[in-house]
Amino acid sequence: MKKYRVVCWYVFIIELNCEEIMIETLSFFWICLRKSKHPPYAKK
Repeated sequence: MKKYRVVCWYVFIIELNCEEIMIETLSFFWICLRKSKHPPYAKK
């Protein structure tokens, strides 16, 4: 699933340059994290 997560980060970083679709980007990024088995922040 590493490739999938990298794509999510790549899209997220690119979309950061467009404030008008920032909300949609965050939503998409959140979905990517939820689909990812091991989100970067979920290490407990």
